Amino acid sequence: MGNGDFIILTEYVKKVYSDYVTDADRNDPRAFAVRGDVTNLPSVFIAAAELDPIRDDSLKLAELFSEAGLPDGVFNLVNGDRHAVETLLGDRRIQAVSFVGSTPVAEAVYRAGSENDKRVQALGSAKNHAVVMPDADLDNTISALLGAAYGSCGERCMAISVAVVVGQETGDALVAGLAERLTELTVGDGRDATSDLGPLITGEHRDRVKGYIDLGVEEGAELAVDGRMHLQGEAGFFLGPCLFDQVKRHMRVYNCLLYTSPSPRDGLLSR
Repeated sequence: MGNGDFIILTEYVKKVYSDYVTDADRNDPRAFAVRGDVTNLPSVFIAAAELDPIRDDSLKLAELFSEAGLPDGVFNLVNGDRHAVETLLGDRRIQAVSFVGSTPVAEAVYRAGSENDKRVQALGSAKNHAVVMPDADLDNTISALLGAAYGSCGERCMAISVAVVVGQETGDALVAGLAERLTELTVGDGRDATSDLGPLITGEHRDRVKGYIDLGVEEGAELAVDGRMHLQGEAGFFLGPCLFDQVKRHMRVYNCLLYTSPSPRDGLLSR
């Protein structure tokens, strides 16, 4: 490594500092690399998630860079446990760290990086909102929300998990339209091209997400589409798409960023 080396910490850091793991597609470290940014830095390291299949894609990307003639050591993929991540965070030869994820983990990465004199970009969690007005084209709006909330399994920074609907009539029509379209999504093996949603990464994480769905019902939100039916009868850790209606700001399903893999599965409507 040389001066100016840059490390992208993907979701394995969440395994290190918190109780759950999510799909590294949220951070999309490949996008950073293929934009051409690697040509402006002496070296780039991607610390991939131990439990995350993105590492296979990242390995393929490394192979393609090598075949294209990128010098050894410019693009680096690190698979490892907690010690590997802590080593990268503590190595003073690495000058900058970029992280996107939950707020507690972002704070932990910021502290660790700052203590070792690094420039740190640590972006915390957020829920993206869309406002639906009474004069909206509902067909286009429903298609847009399906893509934004459930497309790519929701694993991207700009996934929209909350729709704020203006007007009771508009809300009723939007819920009915989304519910109908969600029944058309296929939940199955992520390697099957016909699947729209694959399994969650572990049984523990599936149970955690299901717990949030249960909590939303307990707090009074209306579960217009219940994806918990996919818990049984599948060889894997599956949940189907969910849609909550009548979500209020005090509810934890509204205030908590529900990391799922895939995600968000928890479409929320507030009106």
